[in-house]
Amino acid sequence: MNSKQKKVIVFAVAVMVLMTLFPPWTQTFHRTGGATLRKPAGYSFIFDAPEPSVYAAGIQLDFSRLLLQWFVVALIAGGLVFAFKDQ
Repeated sequence: MNSKQKKVIVFAVAVMVLMTLFPPWTQTFHRTGGATLRKPAGYSFIFDAPEPSVYAAGIQLDFSRLLLQWFVVALIAGGLVFAFKDQ
């Protein structure tokens, strides 16, 4: 593994750590008829969740969006590691 590949991996890990420290949040709303609606609530520090709006039933981490972000970073990093391999 060359120095460019190592830099890509270190940068990707740092980005993933930051994404974990400031994850996406979602608000849950209960509608009449038992339906549940979820809306993004932005990004906030992991130990300091954003305040839900007055009408929201609750707030929680948006794990599916966080996993998608991790996947995209890993995919890009993997492509760059492959592109920077020695001949």
